[in-house]
Parts: sequence; structure tokens; C-alpha cells
Amino acid sequence: MLKVLFYVMLVTACFADQTSLRRPLPSGKIIGGSVASITNFPYQVSFQDWNAHICGAAIISESWAVTAAHCFLNLPVPKVRSGTATRGLGGTVHNVANYIIHENFNQNNFDNDIALLQVDTPFQFSASVQPISLPAQGEATPVGAQAVVSGWGVTVVSISHRHMSLSLIRGQNVEFLCPERYSNIFDSNPDKNGGTEYSSDLLYIIANIYSDSDCNDKYYADYGGLFVGDFCAGHAEGGIDACQGDSGGPLAAGGKLVGIVSWGDQCALPDRPGVYTRVSYYRDWIKEKTGV
Repeated sequence: MLKVLFYVMLVTACFADQTSLRRPLPSGKIIGGSVASITNFPYQVSFQDWNAHICGAAIISESWAVTAAHCFLNLPVPKVRSGTATRGLGGTVHNVANYIIHENFNQNNFDNDIALLQVDTPFQFSASVQPISLPAQGEATPVGAQAVVSGWGVTVVSISHRHMSLSLIRGQNVEFLCPERYSNIFDSNPDKNGGTEYSSDLLYIIANIYSDSDCNDKYYADYGGLFVGDFCAGHAEGGIDACQGDSGGPLAAGGKLVGIVSWGDQCALPDRPGVYTRVSYYRDWIKEKTGV
């Protein structure tokens, strides 16, 4: 397993106001998930840094994929691996030639958490590599509909909303400029991978679409409610929850990419569904930036 030492320079964060509402990253591990075949999820790709899996992404054309904007924080050498269900093995690795982060992305509360990436060599479509269709601008996914989220089940360091949202430290050792502020991010005795675990196999779970009003009610007190470009999916009883997919990964319903894994409150808690970027809210933006 690749291990890279990241020196995260958080000068600004050392002096930041800790009382502002910051939304936590999704917990990342797909609990209760089933092993997936890449031919059932041919749009799924692994977004990588130095060949280490960082986030999920979804193919939308021969040259473009879509992911979460927060996946680009502190990412020096992005690549994409397509056409494989095994993390870090097989398929084809593409360099990222260009990427576009939504101009209104807010890294504190993850509003407008969407980004586009363009590969340097086109995806070669086959049974294991295919684009996923996009919804129309403003198209709604019915409340209660079932959707499927897929990913490699990377366990992300859980971060309180009162701390700096630190992404892309999964599977890495991290040294902080001001460790006294971030000492509670890791376990008291983390392993060499920062306390993370990986699934070698692509996994998937089924999640139910929540109404916006229900999602707002669940997150209003702690996080100020739901942004118009977000929606919730999961299970009311907890235990199996869409928040457990990889950041940036796809949530699909009716053969279309309806959501992008964005954030969530811990993992699989009752009445704490995963929060997704609503792709239909950004359909015109995607068209403007990519022509897709």
C-alpha cells in the first residue's frame, strides 16, 4: 500500500474561527455493501494521487468525469483509473489534463461541491468503461426512490464541524503545523495509514431518496439546513447509509447520475442520511463547461 507523507500547511486554519458551522466529510466506509462488478458500474472510476485512491468519480463523456470539488483540496498529482473494480490494480490510468472546480464552491460548508476533470487520453468505451447519463436541468428524483452508490469503501478520518475540513488525507500520514488544534482528528494511536482501512473490491449499497424538507429538519440544528444544490439519501434506521460511499463517488437512479457523495454526519447513524450534490441543479453548468 502506497504511503506518502503529506505536510499540510494550515496557517490560516490555526487562526480560524472554530465556532463557524463546518460540515464533516462522509465517513467513507460502505458497511453492509455488496461486491460489485465493474460491468454493472462501468461509469465508476477511481480518482487518485500518486496511484493512491482518494475519491470516486463518474465518467460522463469520452474526455470528462465529474466528482466532488472538495476532492481537489491539497491534491498535487491527480490521475484517474478506469475499467476496474479492484482498487489500485488493472484498468487504464489517465492523467488529468484539466479540471474545473465550481466557482462558488465553499470549502467550509461544501456548498456547490462539484468539479469536472478532463483526462489527457480519451476513455476507451467497452463493457467495463461507459459514461453515465445526466439528468435534465431541474429534473427531480422522486422521494422514496431507490438509488445506488458505489465506491471502494475508504474509511475517511472523521472531522467535527468545529474543525477545518481536511480532505484527501485518507491513507496518508499527516503532519500538522498546529497539532494542538487537530489532536482529536486521529485515534489516540493511529496506524501508519492514519487509522484508515480500504476495500480492495468495488462495493455498492442501495439508498432511499429523502424529501428536502425531511433532510432540512435533520440537519438544521447542527449545520444550518440543506443547500439548494444538495439532497439526502440513506436509511432512517441507520446501519446501511449512503453517506458511506467514497467522496466524489456516484449515486445513480433510473440509469442517471443524480448525486455526488459530498458530506455526512459520521456514518450510518439513525436519522443522519448522507448528503449529495444534486447533479440536476448543475446540469446547465456542466454543459457550459464541457459541452456534454
